[in-house]
Amino acid sequence: MMQGLAMTFVEDPLAIQNEVNISQSQIDVCEAAGVAWEGNAAGNTDDYLNLKGQNTPPGFIPGGFTTRGIVAFVFSCICAVAGMISISVYGVSDLKFTMHESGLDEGATAKGEADAAGQRYQD
Repeated sequence: MMQGLAMTFVEDPLAIQNEVNISQSQIDVCEAAGVAWEGNAAGNTDDYLNLKGQNTPPGFIPGGFTTRGIVAFVFSCICAVAGMISISVYGVSDLKFTMHESGLDEGATAKGEADAAGQRYQD
């Protein structure tokens, strides 16, 4: 089975039956959902080796690519290429910095004021 573990091994079922009790509320929930709470995995109480009608795991994933998968892949590639182009254009473009003058006094320290080396803040 490709999906994972599909079997539970019980070493001592009689000990489990003696120790574990099913409450009436759990039985009511099973009956309301249409799930057998007695018998084997198929709900068979007469012949425990007859598993006809038991729950089965979901089917296999379809082989190859589906239409939805192809469409999602194409749009992902388009977004990736657009992102790489925008990063490349931004990387090669010449960024223009401007100097901002502050209206503060000479002793004030803020953006736009000269730092210790005498350089001004650039945007």
